[in-house]
Amino acid sequence: MASSSAPYFVCHLLLLLLMAVLGVIDIVASQSIINHLPGELDEVQLFYYFVESESSPEDELLCCGLPEAPVALPFQVLCQETEQELIVTKRQRQRGFDQLAGMASSSRPYSVSHFHLVVVMVLGTVLDKVASECIINNLPGFPGNLPFRLETGYVGVGELDEIQLFYYFIESERSPEDDPLVLWLTGGPGCSSFSGLVYEIGPLAFDINANYSNWSSTTVPTLKLNLYSWTKLANIIFLDSPVGTGFSYATNWQAYNTSDTLSMAANYHFLRKWFMGHPKFLKNPLYIAGDSYSGIPVPVLVQDITNGNEAGVEPSMNLKGYVLGNPATTLHDDYNARVPFSHRMALLSDQLYKSAETNCKGEFINIDPENVLCVNDMKVIHECLKYIMKSHVLEPWCEHRFSPTPTELDWYQSNDLFTEDHSIDIFLLSLPNQLQWCREYNLIPSYIWANDQNVQNALHIHKPCPNLPTVGEEVKRMYLNTDRR
Repeated sequence: MASSSAPYFVCHLLLLLLMAVLGVIDIVASQSIINHLPGELDEVQLFYYFVESESSPEDELLCCGLPEAPVALPFQVLCQETEQELIVTKRQRQRGFDQLAGMASSSRPYSVSHFHLVVVMVLGTVLDKVASECIINNLPGFPGNLPFRLETGYVGVGELDEIQLFYYFIESERSPEDDPLVLWLTGGPGCSSFSGLVYEIGPLAFDINANYSNWSSTTVPTLKLNLYSWTKLANIIFLDSPVGTGFSYATNWQAYNTSDTLSMAANYHFLRKWFMGHPKFLKNPLYIAGDSYSGIPVPVLVQDITNGNEAGVEPSMNLKGYVLGNPATTLHDDYNARVPFSHRMALLSDQLYKSAETNCKGEFINIDPENVLCVNDMKVIHECLKYIMKSHVLEPWCEHRFSPTPTELDWYQSNDLFTEDHSIDIFLLSLPNQLQWCREYNLIPSYIWANDQNVQNALHIHKPCPNLPTVGEEVKRMYLNTDRR
């Protein structure tokens, strides 16, 4: 719209408001905020005035008046005429500005006698922050201030933001403006990204030696710095995904039923909104990374980002690649490969492995019960691997004597430390009686730390998360029982 026309439109608007004050016309819902635009990301907040027709409000047309905005915004305006919805393109919007300017500057007296008038005032631009974000300067268990920049927050995704994804964002300790940006997704599915932060690639770690001598469910474990953190060279977002993992939650139960494709669609939505709140990182090289089960969904997310970039979806992301550690591929192939892997690690003799390979024809999971030779070979393999620590074959296997209902698991199954019967309090009482240290015991501090109310307050958690585990078994059940298309 020509700038010279703008004052006339503003005068027309002020005249309408003056008429409303004097009682000449009625303004219905005189001021409100539109918080949700279908298909968008709520990044635009629109303020409007609505004036009903004085003749026949039920039958007259609805007219959208759009004065010149103070800033140029890349959004579409919806204008409804009777029951037909019209998407106003940039050219159509300009034409509408010109027509309304003509109405405002014309000597012909226009009133609200024959149409509804909605004047939309754009009061905001793309928001420069996500739903909630907080800078954390210190944490319970860590002495003094953190020597790096830690941000935590929630980003709402889904049509109505019904999924609230929690994240930890740690800036690079070298050059945040230039170093790569990594989105880290821990596996499971259902493992909190906090495990990646303190047990794998993050700048913090639990001081196991200090904690073991003074472990208690009421004492906050001690944290120390990890000298080999990836944040020495990269900015990292640790995301609690899928919904229900860690501190991420949903506002309705239906949203907890998810799958690989649904979860990665939510993560793509997360990234788009996160970048809108952190635009300075859009130019940084982006890598999607994860381990274990993330080997399955991470490539899906990478493909979603690629498709979005090619389709011109904003914001465009500077995707450079993805990183996977001990990734899952297909559950059958991963488990089936454990037999040849065990042979290469000298856990199975050449004779036994060759016999099983011949008799089972390379199939070690779905065994034909009528194949007696294969069944017998697999029984021997089971006995050989039953007491092998799957996470690290050189470390001792630990029988959880503290469990009131110990369960013997097959060699290809997972044995999570804490289930409904594995209370952390029972375990802590049994620690003095353990004859040897086990890798899984290192997980105990995370259970205590993350469930401490002071910790959750420091992290600005939206609501308490009781019994927060490192691995969400309920999330895993709901996840795997859905259709993973």
